Amino acid sequence: MPHPDDVQSNLNSQFEKMDEMYANDELRVFGRDTSRIFKEVDVIRRKQIELASEHISLESIDDMSLPVIQTSGDIEDEYKRNLVYFNKKEMALKSLMNKLDTLGQIM
Repeated sequence: MPHPDDVQSNLNSQFEKMDEMYANDELRVFGRDTSRIFKEVDVIRRKQIELASEHISLESIDDMSLPVIQTSGDIEDEYKRNLVYFNKKEMALKSLMNKLDTLGQIM
């Protein structure tokens, strides 16, 4: 069994090391990079929110938001409506994919 004085000396030594680390600003979970790491995590979080918002808005693009064209059963009018719809969907999907790529690069 260690002598009480040795135990006390060891404890004092450990506390001195901790005090020195605190004084040198090294007593952090991630060391000196703590603020940089949290800034990067914040950027990732914001990109995730942006991506989620755009994904939700993509689901809201539907036929009801298309301009109403007087249809007399004409195939050409239906084709124009579908073309507008698919172009909107394509642009929204490309934007979503670009944001997903950006998020992947950040991470």
